Amino acid sequence: TFIEGSHNQFAKAACNSVAQTPGSTPFNPLLIYSATGLGKTHLLQAIGNKILQRYLLSQFHFDL
Repeated sequence: TFIEGSHNQFAKAACNSVAQTPGSTPFNPLLIYSATGLGKTHLLQAIGNKILQRYLLSQFHFDL
């Protein structure tokens, strides 16, 4: 479960934008930068899961 707070609302909104309209968002490319343990991988996996749900035959790549 991702806990949304005042410090990560923008990151969550950017990730939702990428997941809803991949390739057609102002956040292209999406860069997430923060300290260890703050949920970067969690957000990226959520984007991937949403894209796979919406576009069943999608293939994508992200670098960690």
